[in-house]
Amino acid sequence: MTRMDADDIMPTNKLSTLLKILENEPNGVLATGNVKYFGEQEISEGYQRYEDWLNKTADQQTFYKRIYRECIVASPNWMMRKQDFDDMKGFNKLTYPEDYDMVFHWRMAGFIIKSCHQLTHLWREHPNRISRNSHVYQQESFFKLKLRYFLEEFNKKELFLIGTEKKGLLLSKMLQEQKILFRWFAKDSRLIGQKKRDIIIENITNLPPGEICILSIYPKKKQRNALKYFIRGR
Repeated sequence: MTRMDADDIMPTNKLSTLLKILENEPNGVLATGNVKYFGEQEISEGYQRYEDWLNKTADQQTFYKRIYRECIVASPNWMMRKQDFDDMKGFNKLTYPEDYDMVFHWRMAGFIIKSCHQLTHLWREHPNRISRNSHVYQQESFFKLKLRYFLEEFNKKELFLIGTEKKGLLLSKMLQEQKILFRWFAKDSRLIGQKKRDIIIENITNLPPGEICILSIYPKKKQRNALKYFIRGR
């Protein structure tokens, strides 16, 4: 069982390459590979970063480890046994964005994702893609979906939100709408002690150890490495 968008391109031997993985594995395994964007216009930096991230995730096979960051498998770039597909009720129970919801269903079903470490899909990028223009594929829809799974997985009385920029503001709004208690942290000294959405912003150095955090920022590499080091220390 697999699927493909009508305007994409299938590399030679894609199906046989993915099928080979399944033939050597028991039920409950999905096959995928690497992707490459193409189009009449230059591929934007954002899509290039997502392509690199998808391929790194596939190469390292760190799929579920990264599931709360972005959709971990390109929607037209997987293969699974029909029996497994039927057991998870196929596409029937998915909500939009449906490709992202599907990977969460895979994880709940205990499916293992394996990469063939080869290019298996050429993904067309163009301005009229539905993923660019429909509200069900915009950032708020993705955040609602993954926050729902996050709250189900980490059933905590209080959460800790890091970052006060656009994504942090969106997440704070969603948490308040669901009446989820949270503390809000930032590093910028100009923000500490200020209020956003009636929540006082705390210094990130006060982040309690061993708690569940939602990280809503992705700074430049030097700052990102320092942030990773600090959070891992907590």
